Amino acid sequence: MCIRHLGFVLLLWFPAELHGQSEVWSCTAPVLDHGLFTPKQDIYPHGAKLTYTCNNGHKPADQGWWARSACNNGLWSPPPQCINESNCVQPDVNPNTRYSPSPTGWYTNGRKIQIRCDKGYETKNNVLSATCINGDWTSMPICEKRTDSCSEPPQLPHAVIINQTHQELFAVDSEVMYQCEDGYTTEQGESMISVVCISGSWTEGPTCKQSDNGLRPVANCGNYPYVPQSTVVSSRMALKYSCPAPYELMGPETVVCNSDGSWSDLPMCKAPGQCVVDPDTHPSGLFVRADLDSRYAIVPEGQMLYFRCTAIASPPFARAVKCRNGILTVARSCCPHHLIVRDICW
Repeated sequence: MCIRHLGFVLLLWFPAELHGQSEVWSCTAPVLDHGLFTPKQDIYPHGAKLTYTCNNGHKPADQGWWARSACNNGLWSPPPQCINESNCVQPDVNPNTRYSPSPTGWYTNGRKIQIRCDKGYETKNNVLSATCINGDWTSMPICEKRTDSCSEPPQLPHAVIINQTHQELFAVDSEVMYQCEDGYTTEQGESMISVVCISGSWTEGPTCKQSDNGLRPVANCGNYPYVPQSTVVSSRMALKYSCPAPYELMGPETVVCNSDGSWSDLPMCKAPGQCVVDPDTHPSGLFVRADLDSRYAIVPEGQMLYFRCTAIASPPFARAVKCRNGILTVARSCCPHHLIVRDICW
């Protein structure tokens, strides 16, 4: 029994130890021709560092007459190397210039490298290369601002630059996009505007002005309004409602947030056989809108509802509606309640 328990413990313990050791690797001592390094040991743990220098006629493949290297998960970085003094190490480049680094970290005597300028810059006197000569580089090309480049784009009121990190210089034909502040648009009603760098200057972009329609982003109106049986898809400025089969959407498909923080009229999902009372589809004065809980009223199949008449507001006068086979019928006139129930007012 004791042996079984011991074996179980070992099975749980050893994999954890192996897993921990596999996360990082140690380094063996480097092979350094034409040089020496310290400290000397057979194995170096991950993160350990050594210093090396080179014999006469050679130099480290790094700046200076000595250099350092670190053990990084089983590999030395950068690798300790002693190269011939006539060869060149990686060059120090001037600002806004680029070149393709050598995979070995150094260049043979006579090697030429091509220099590229960042966008918006050009080389002075059209010098595009540098050459390694007896351990030193010829003059490195200098990249200067092109005359047709632009400085940082202008700050526009009620707008912010999007999809673009900050930089001090932009090449000719660069385009920068702006997003208008919530509640603001251009004169064309757009929320996105752009400017372009042309011949050293930015084009004049449209300004963001407060929207004339008074609409606000839907986030400003709080929780989305509930429409039974519906699904809603939101965008920045509107909600779009839809109804699954067999329900039918009645009313506006799109709902927006008004400037006073209220929602526009809501739609509804009508079930088969139901009738809907929509005052906007009937002559003015037919119903008192205040009698409706929302914009619409549902009349179930085979049932009747009553609404106050606008012209004769005092009870017991009312106008009746009834639903038969999904068709809504509205009483032709307002009548006292005792006459409506006897179908005299239809």
